[in-house]
Amino acid sequence: MVTAVLGEDKYNSIQDINKLTTALKAGQKISSGSQTAFLGRLAGEAALLFSNPITGLKVILGDVAFNKFITSQMGQDILTKGYTFTGETGQKIQNIAPSIGEKTKILYQANKVNQ
Repeated sequence: MVTAVLGEDKYNSIQDINKLTTALKAGQKISSGSQTAFLGRLAGEAALLFSNPITGLKVILGDVAFNKFITSQMGQDILTKGYTFTGETGQKIQNIAPSIGEKTKILYQANKVNQ
């Protein structure tokens, strides 16, 4: 019914604006907090770019690629649902994880006692 009144193009434009507004609201939460880490990272990358341009460029491009990946659907799925390793790597993780978990728990509890 809405598309009949507005027409398909106008309806799609409104939907696009709605998606953009939702995305901007999510970014607004991030930008309203402390920017210390962001500014520190920016200053560090700028200093590296001036002192060693090749390495600085690599770091900046790596930062961009990492941010693109994290904001992609695949990155969001890995962050929210996790990732299951298979094959030899997965088997190594499954073999090591219980002992690491137990040692970590003991160290954590010992630290709590010492406080």
